[in-house]
Amino acid sequence: MQVDIKSLEQILAFTANAKKQGLNIPLFIWGEGGVGKTTTIKRFARDNGYDIEMLHLANQSPEILLGLEHKDVENKVTELFPPKWLARGMASTKPCIYFLDELNRAPKYVIQALFSFINEGHLHTHHIKPNDIVIVAGNPDSSDYDVTSFDDRAFTSRFAHLYLEPTINEVESYFRSNKCHGAMLEMLKDRPDIARTVCASKIKVSPTNRMLEKVGLALNMMTEEEMKTIGSPLFSGMIGSDLAHIVIKKAVDSMQLPDAKNIMLKGDLRAIHANKNRMDVISATSTTLAALYAEHITKTGKKLDLKKVQINLAKYIEAIPEDAGVAFLAELRNEAYKIEFLNIMGVLKMIGCGPDGEENREAVEKFLTVGVDVAKAIAPTPTP
Repeated sequence: MQVDIKSLEQILAFTANAKKQGLNIPLFIWGEGGVGKTTTIKRFARDNGYDIEMLHLANQSPEILLGLEHKDVENKVTELFPPKWLARGMASTKPCIYFLDELNRAPKYVIQALFSFINEGHLHTHHIKPNDIVIVAGNPDSSDYDVTSFDDRAFTSRFAHLYLEPTINEVESYFRSNKCHGAMLEMLKDRPDIARTVCASKIKVSPTNRMLEKVGLALNMMTEEEMKTIGSPLFSGMIGSDLAHIVIKKAVDSMQLPDAKNIMLKGDLRAIHANKNRMDVISATSTTLAALYAEHITKTGKKLDLKKVQINLAKYIEAIPEDAGVAFLAELRNEAYKIEFLNIMGVLKMIGCGPDGEENREAVEKFLTVGVDVAKAIAPTPTP
């Protein structure tokens, strides 16, 4: 849950991309005053083409935050006008970040009123744009701040909680960019402890089915590098550190490229089933598998149990998504152009797309992915 500024920027980039793909992961950024929460959010918005609406919940009136009522006496209805900050964001042609600062210093009734806005993106009947983002920040519960205590788990469990603690190098870099006197930078080198900020009071994060689902969906969008760099702090803030470490390890292990040789010679598809939704893994495996097939035929010739290999390749095609199956057959076709005696027709027979294919259908039961017409269309013409 503890992050430095660099990690926070990476998490912001990931969650913004996830929102574009339909996954909303609300961030709650905790930190002492002056650690860089607002500066980091503003810089991210500027560098990534977002407008930003800043709300300081500790000192803004409910009317500014929530909008005003308008009673239509003639029609006997009450309308709720959007507050100006929301109207500006809704009217903008660019995506917008709504940054709700000092949420836990706002009165409880304001927090409750903003609940649906933070989690679902609507206030009254007014909705934010699909790619807009809501980010929340708060100060730790300590004697230095007059805060509203959070005791509603239904509310806190909907966030990914991140505690911003910048490194001494990040503090120095900030001071340098703002042209602070060199003496201040020298003092920081001598006394780095004075710039260190640690959140002593932290929210207890427990897993909920909602957050477990979001972690599972987020993993589908993460690269292996993202899992290793931002997976731990992001998921720890969603489901707790113990579960986060377990699921990240399992996910990283599953992303290791499946052994193409085991697929081709033994029909071992366990790694394929574990990665069937990861098109990057499937694509890389297909390319390796096609080249390996050509290489083995070239080197081993009749020593290779060609029929068994072709059955295994046909089962592989059946196990992967339809478009990936078409792409794999195209890979085999490309290899066929390189190697004169590559018998792609043997694979097509196994899936019922070549002569005598029917007798082998049981080996690839209910092959439904590529389809006979597509397979025939991309198959090379056999050499007489």
